[in-house]
Amino acid sequence: MLTIPFRFSGRWFSNRLMVPALVWLCLPVVAQWMNYPTAGIPRTKDGKPNLAAPAPRTRKGKPDFSGVWSAPDFSTRYLENLAADGVEVPLRPDAAALYKSRVENSGSA
Repeated sequence: MLTIPFRFSGRWFSNRLMVPALVWLCLPVVAQWMNYPTAGIPRTKDGKPNLAAPAPRTRKGKPDFSGVWSAPDFSTRYLENLAADGVEVPLRPDAAALYKSRVENSGSA
């Protein structure tokens, strides 16, 4: 076996220690499970998720909405700035004064 010594903190390590360390560092990448099918999802015959299936139910009979949630083209634009489209947002006088002072001090809203 070809061993190339590495110098680390004054000690010499061989490939026998570095290869397992690199494999261990790559484990979080594998843990993303991009192509792993989620268990418990109703599926069609071709294996795709059945989007027309009824929502799963809890023990009390109510819809169970826990799980992975994502929406295509989801934007947090309005969560970050309510006036993202240039709309005038009505503010109370004390809030308007606070907003004005923060814009003057930090340079942005």
